[in-house]
Formats: sequence, C-alpha cells, structure tokens
Amino acid sequence: MAGGKIIRITGGTSTTECESYTVFCENFYASAGGTSSFTAEGRTNFGEPQEPTTGGKHIVKGYWTDENDNKITEALIGETVKFHIETKDIPNGDKIEMILFDEDIHKSEIDSNESNDQILLYPASSDGKAMTEYEESKYAIVENNKAVKTIILSEYFSWLASQEEDKTVELFFSCSYGEQKNEILPIQFHDYLLVKGLPKVIFVNGQWRLAKYSFGEMVGPTQPKKPYWYEGDKTLDNSKKYFVIFDKFKIRNQELTNEELETKNFVLYYDGSSYAGADQSGKDRFANGRKFAEENFEEITNGLAGNEIYFISHSEGGAYASGMADYLHEKGITIGEHILLSPDEGDEFSINPEIPSYQLTYMFFSSIWNPTGTIINYEKNKIANRGFKKWGKYYAIVDWVTNEFRVKGTKKMGIARLDYLDWGSVHGSTNDKFVFNKINDLKEVTYHEAIGEVDGKGYSGIAQSATTNKTIFYRIDDQYISVNCPPISKIKK
Repeated sequence: MAGGKIIRITGGTSTTECESYTVFCENFYASAGGTSSFTAEGRTNFGEPQEPTTGGKHIVKGYWTDENDNKITEALIGETVKFHIETKDIPNGDKIEMILFDEDIHKSEIDSNESNDQILLYPASSDGKAMTEYEESKYAIVENNKAVKTIILSEYFSWLASQEEDKTVELFFSCSYGEQKNEILPIQFHDYLLVKGLPKVIFVNGQWRLAKYSFGEMVGPTQPKKPYWYEGDKTLDNSKKYFVIFDKFKIRNQELTNEELETKNFVLYYDGSSYAGADQSGKDRFANGRKFAEENFEEITNGLAGNEIYFISHSEGGAYASGMADYLHEKGITIGEHILLSPDEGDEFSINPEIPSYQLTYMFFSSIWNPTGTIINYEKNKIANRGFKKWGKYYAIVDWVTNEFRVKGTKKMGIARLDYLDWGSVHGSTNDKFVFNKINDLKEVTYHEAIGEVDGKGYSGIAQSATTNKTIFYRIDDQYISVNCPPISKIKK
C-alpha cells in the first residue's frame, strides 16, 4: 500500500499498515497487552525522517559505498570499497584523521573480544608485524566539504574475519578534525560495513586426454576443468544445494551468479589427471595434489575468511584432490567435505579420516561377458581376487576402470546399482548433476539381515533401508546387499 498509514485508537488497539516503517530515536518500546511508547529528546517531529547527523561543528556524517559510489553495508573480501565523509566549514586541502575499527561490542556474547579492534590500513602481513604507509593512510583530504577514503579488502581482512566467531568484521571509522574528536561514523551500527568471505567449491577432474586423442567421447569427457563436468552449471547448482551453502553465496541480498563465483575464485576447477594413465600411480597423483595446493595456496584460500572448502573429484582426480585436501587440512583450512566419484586406483592412496569423505561408484548386472575390465585391471584382479563377481548367471559389472577398491579413510563407501548403464557408461556416469541425490542416499542408507520368499523359495540375506531418492545399493562399505542381487532381485536385461 503506497505511502502507508498509522492508526491510533486511544484505549483500544493500535494498528500499523505500511510497506516500510523507519524510526529514528534514542529509545523505542513496543509491547503486546501493555503500552507502546516513544521517547525522544526535546520533541517529536512528524513528517519525512531525516538521516541522523553527528551534531558536530565540522564532521557531519559518513557512509560506505562500493567503488562505483553505490551505498552499501556489506562487502566481500577482495572488493574495493569507499568511505565518504560529509563535512561543514572545512577548507579545501585540510585533512581529517580517520582510524579504522572492527566493531566488537554488538557481536555475540560468545565472542571473546570485549572491545573494538583498531585496524591499521595497508598491512604488510597478516601476522601482526610492522605495517607500511600507515601514517599516510590515517588521513583523508577534504575537497568541497567531502572526503573519501578507498580501501581494498585484502586478505588481511580475510584473516581478521577468520579470527571472529561469526567469520565477519564490521568496519567503522573514528574521525577527528580540530576540536571535534573521535566522532564515530557511520552514526548507526546497522550502517557499519559487514565484511565477509565465502565457502569454496573445488572440482577436480580425472583423465580426459585418452578420450580426446584415443578412444573418443563415448568413454568420457575430452576437456579438463569445467567442460569435463556434464551440464556444468546445473552440476554446480546441485552441489551448492547438497552442501547446504546455496544461501551463503549472496552479497547485498543478491545471489551471486555462477559466473561471478568463478570470476571471484569461490568456485575453482583443477585438472587432476595424469598424462597418459599409466604414467602415474594413485600415490603419485596424491603427492602431485599436495604439491599443487602448496604452490597455489593463496589462490585456493583467498577470500575464505575462515569458511570451508568443499571438494568434488572424479576418477584420477580423486587421488589428486585428496592430496590437495590433505595439505590444506594440515595448514588449518577446514575441509567441509570431499566427494570421490569413481576414484581410480583407490588402493594406492588414503585420506585423512578427519576429512569427511564419501566414495561412490556405479555398477550393473549383465549376462554378457566383456573382458575389457579384466584386461585393464588384470594384475589387480589377480592379486585382490576381485574379478567380476557372479550372482547366479549374471556378472556384477562394477566400474571396470576403478574396480571395487575402497579408499582408506573414507567415512562411507557405496556402489550403486543402475540397471540402465553399460560398459561404456558405468565409469563416466558418476560425473553428472544427479549424483548428489545418490550421495545423500549413501549417507542415509543402512543395511540389515532379511528373510523372504522369491519364486516360491525362501531366502535369507542382507537388505538395505529405504532412502529419500530410492537409490539401490550393490555394496555399502564392505557389505554386499544380497537382496539387491540375483537371483533374489530380478534383472530385466
């Protein structure tokens, strides 16, 4: 309702109807079943509310903007922001002293800081050592009764935010000119600049060169990084929903687009593949991932401000991403979760069990023998005695690229049965937007002993619990789910 209206009935009820309701006053009280009172010094003014001013002789008010001079109260690590001061009767060229603070008084009671923290601008490092250009950065020059200070929200602010319980800093200035000392701007707390970082999602792809230069697209993606992931933007969107961080990727009440997240390095794509498959072991790629994380630590962690990093890896990328996660964890970065999809050579590397990691592989049943998987994994099949397991007349075709090896240290491992798969798709199909439904089910699913009857014959075996997305599991951790296998479960093809 444009404009809105306020109705007051003495001795009865009080009803307020409006689109927005702004109160500028020292105290405001509202209660149900009692009284509602307004208190203000001097008098009550009716009409359009005015922005509060300091009441001082020279320094009038201050506010934050983005680099294009749009007013803001929230910003991301890495952005450039400005603080504007409006003044009165200050000659051009005079300086206002400006000391930047992080506000602590209004923070949570569990915050350990009990006073506002002064922030020295242009820090040389995040370890609290000597700062550079501090004397010059303390001042802003007045021109036409206005002064502006520009600040790049560098990694120093990310480090500051990471030390706070709520992972944010709230910035304000203490300003002085002449006899007007330590004027706090902006005047109101809700106009302070809230600076925050964001969590990150990192995709690490597997082998793509063999498909591009030898076997063709039918065996997998032919490009690394984002093109490797089928329906990339939808896969990214589903990952944000799965990790329950969709709502965190917002700034100034606007959801950041995938392109913006990628430009700002909050979504990263890395190539974790070997050159030719056989030239690197799982152990080699794990070591390569650790080295990459060490050499690219700044890019990987910039803007985090104490938030988590989430990994999604596929095939050869599993070992590489595990090495990255291992190094980052060692350096104090929180790994929210690592999803390993069809990890190759899972018997040749392990994961720190403190990193929540989940492994998913696909399989299907077939009455047709295809020696490809046995040839590729011949030595491992022979050593581990894990050729294609037979259930009745059917072979359990578990991803013939990776076999059934469980990566040591994962919290849970599952092999999902998908009857529509075949030899060409069983490995690459975990690399799509729907896989997060199955990971959710993997977290939910349990198994138990079961008895029943099929074709007039009784049976006893292991069955799984129901799951939200109805994923059928062939194996959960080290337990085969026999009720989901022939002859108890019928195979249609």
